[in-house]
Amino acid sequence: MASSIPMLSIPEKKTTPTILPKSVDQISDSDHDLACVLVNRRGLENPPSSLSLRRDLVVSYYNSLSLLAPHFPISLERCRIGSLSFTWHDAFGGSAATQGSIHFEVAAAAFNIAAIYSQIGAGEERGSGDGIRKACNAFQCAAGALKFLEEHVKEKVLAEGATVDLSADCVQMLEKVMLAQAQECYFERAVELQKPPGICSKVARKVGLYYEEAYEALKSPPLDRHLDKSWVSHVQLKAALFKAEACYWYSMELHGKGEIGEEIVRLKIGLSDLSKAKKVAKGVASTLIRAASRLDENMRCVLDKANRENNQIYCMRIPDASSLVEIPPASLANSTPMDKILDANKKS
Repeated sequence: MASSIPMLSIPEKKTTPTILPKSVDQISDSDHDLACVLVNRRGLENPPSSLSLRRDLVVSYYNSLSLLAPHFPISLERCRIGSLSFTWHDAFGGSAATQGSIHFEVAAAAFNIAAIYSQIGAGEERGSGDGIRKACNAFQCAAGALKFLEEHVKEKVLAEGATVDLSADCVQMLEKVMLAQAQECYFERAVELQKPPGICSKVARKVGLYYEEAYEALKSPPLDRHLDKSWVSHVQLKAALFKAEACYWYSMELHGKGEIGEEIVRLKIGLSDLSKAKKVAKGVASTLIRAASRLDENMRCVLDKANRENNQIYCMRIPDASSLVEIPPASLANSTPMDKILDANKKS
């Protein structure tokens, strides 16, 4: 599969300046940590253009947020800075939310860590093993930040109201997409290293399963009307593409074993799903459409050859598609733990 096939990247959340209840100069020595954090936050309001600089800025800010914890106790009645609030816009457009909760600020920072790493991964040139590795690591970091957001921050934020991008449905969907793209990198590497067809098939199947899960989420409220339709089409086509890839590579393994009848059925299954997805794909990158068309053409050539050989040589019975077991997936991508993401940033 060509490494030029595009990956999705998550847009960052935008913020507005925080209005202080009193000027930073008036904050007492005991509130020095608060003053430092508020000053550092100004960098987020006008972020630099460089991805690496934005990543370093938001990770540094995320680390500094722990210093604010004493100022934001769980009991709102005892909150020392009850008038201080933060506003963040939905990353996918539309509404904004304002909260006086430290958890909201942590959630926004974690989301933007994921977003920036997704952009780093999507921007990597995957024409070499090193580029594939860097992209894969970036997508796994993006998935890790989203997993942290889902497990440790989300409920506290949603309790006070938040934008759709921080909802459980959206965060989980985005994590699946990032894991799909990391797994896709593993597939590209497996093909590049000429791994056996059975291995390529299992790796591809897991890519497809991740995309299928993300697509199911995108079809349901609240996401069905929230994200751009090109996202939905991209994920849907990728799901079909990698199911077809799994069938294509598995058919090679079957051919080597002389199991021509099942080979024919597997190819037909992959072609059917891919053809359906191509018909409804709208707004996706032309390189993705071309990749799907190339795979379609290759699979039809292999299918024609398998049919000829079966008719002329093997004369094997063609099994019913419903009788076949699922191609077993091989899971290689993992969400990077948040502490490792932060540690890696300190060392970079």
